[in-house]
Amino acid sequence: MQFNPERLKDKWSPAALTVEGKIANLDVTYAGSYMRRQVDSELDYSDYAYFYNELSGYGAYWYDNAGDSIVPNQLIQADDSFKKISHELRFTSPADKRLRLVAGLFYQRQEHNIEQNYIIPGLADDLTVPGTNNVWLTKQLRVDRDYAAFGELSFDIMPKLTATAGGRWYKFDNSLKGFFGFGEGYAFGGSTGVSQCFAPPEVSGSPCTNLDKRVKGTGFVHRLNLTYKPNDDLLFYATWSRGFRPGGVNRRGSLPPYAADYLTNYEAGAKFSFGRGSHFNVAAYIEDWNDMQVSLLGENGLTVVRNVGKARITGVEADLLLRPMQGLTWSTGVSYNHAVLREDFCFDQAALDCRDAGLFGGLDLIAEKGDKLPLTAPWKGSTSLRYEWNLNSDIKANVQGVLTYEGTRRRDLRPGINDIFGNMKSYAEADVSAGLDKGSWSVDLFVKNLFDVRGQLSKGIQCREEVCGDPFGVTASGGKTYTVITRPRTIGLRIGRKF
Repeated sequence: MQFNPERLKDKWSPAALTVEGKIANLDVTYAGSYMRRQVDSELDYSDYAYFYNELSGYGAYWYDNAGDSIVPNQLIQADDSFKKISHELRFTSPADKRLRLVAGLFYQRQEHNIEQNYIIPGLADDLTVPGTNNVWLTKQLRVDRDYAAFGELSFDIMPKLTATAGGRWYKFDNSLKGFFGFGEGYAFGGSTGVSQCFAPPEVSGSPCTNLDKRVKGTGFVHRLNLTYKPNDDLLFYATWSRGFRPGGVNRRGSLPPYAADYLTNYEAGAKFSFGRGSHFNVAAYIEDWNDMQVSLLGENGLTVVRNVGKARITGVEADLLLRPMQGLTWSTGVSYNHAVLREDFCFDQAALDCRDAGLFGGLDLIAEKGDKLPLTAPWKGSTSLRYEWNLNSDIKANVQGVLTYEGTRRRDLRPGINDIFGNMKSYAEADVSAGLDKGSWSVDLFVKNLFDVRGQLSKGIQCREEVCGDPFGVTASGGKTYTVITRPRTIGLRIGRKF
């Protein structure tokens, strides 16, 4: 049940520029983009108030300016401002040469100005963060900077055999500064907030600064590929490549930054083409994931990002497109992934014995070798059937059906915490549509989620799972887990025109 109204307003302004030219025999391309985005929201936070303030007794410490107790209801008013700018300069040698080169430079800067006001209506002034009516304030500026120089060489060893070697040198420089926490008058806010400030305010709207951290890193990732094309309808390939995500700073300043994580991919596959534009593609791969970044809810309900050891994903995927007759197209795809940890990991770095600590005898703290990764379904697939025909010389008609399937997924890597959430169940969803096209005009009648399936997309809790999840049944109603489901059956009419 929600006790406060909720709203979300999201507006953005993007711009992009591409300039193409030549220097000698090299094709030169510049691509730049800029975006501003503003997200204003108001969210109910009554679960946090109920489980922490009411059940845990902290609500007894909330009072108004007259000294009277107040209802410890909570809501969040958030103001998130984003700016993003990127530049890329790329040089490409002639495509008809035996040896071909692609090289360039890249720069990107992303800025996120974070303001989150946690409000208990009627709270006394001496309990609020100075300059606000908040019990808690997050006012921080996050800046992520990325630099890269990249290059790739392709060489035709034989007319039908091509080798490609590429690499990318990268540098990231990410910072987070500002304020988070309680006001000075809150008795239990000693580890956060005003009491931990060490400098005047550096971010506008904050009372002072208690967080100023920066993490930097450089490295090199590669891509090696071998392609064999015996004829125009058949291609075989093998790839060895490596990618990464940059490290960053946690919102809770007392926690260490998290490091970059890396994914090494070994992949082999084939592509077959045959009559009427039909094709069949298949690929098998092994992906080794090191220093895997995982997010979880920590103290005070703040999201924490941790590096969680090693994992491996072994999988295969295939897609088939057939045109058995004029106007009829059948397309289907399927993938299987076996995604597991390759080593034990303890989420409590201070625990003397991770298996004995925690609420569940270690199950909430330890993930063991062989445990499945969260949010990854073993099986996924989709299939569609479309038929097009001419009603007359001017009008073309079509009908289409699409079926998608998503398998069962774990919600959390930690077994005990996953038991609180429960697995996200498998589901299948069907869409159908029929339409007409005449010249530049089109009209489509569609039904999304024909059978009104409640597919589970994600699950969440407003505060730490062992509190708001209520694993021990402290409350008669149990914990408060929220499940985001697929859009219910939607019937619509779409009219379009091409210009």
